[in-house]
Amino acid sequence: MKKIYAVITAAIFFLGVATAQQNYYTTEASNNTGKTGPVIYNAGSQMAIIGNPARNAIILQVSNPNNTKYELVLYSSTGEKVTSLLYDHPGGVSTKTIYVSDLKPGFYYLDAINKNEVQSLKLVVQQ
Repeated sequence: MKKIYAVITAAIFFLGVATAQQNYYTTEASNNTGKTGPVIYNAGSQMAIIGNPARNAIILQVSNPNNTKYELVLYSSTGEKVTSLLYDHPGGVSTKTIYVSDLKPGFYYLDAINKNEVQSLKLVVQQ
């Protein structure tokens, strides 16, 4: 009975660790920002791209209780920086329209960077 309890306890512990690592982890540097120091991924904000795959424009939906300034950086699938813009999120749930009609069809990554976190979303641009 003790062995079964120990196995179940270990399984629950590792499941909790795996779940936590999927949503929250830190690193000493971000691959795309080049900044050093701890960066928290997926810490407080929830983001989604509406209209993905896209042709003309996407809508970035941000849910964060605090007003926060984001730098939105778009990278190609090869890691080349395509463009960046600043977004002043007022707090709560808000949206930002981003026009992509000038981009070549393909895969892109949209990084939303603020002082506490970096979130990376995948984007597909079609013809």
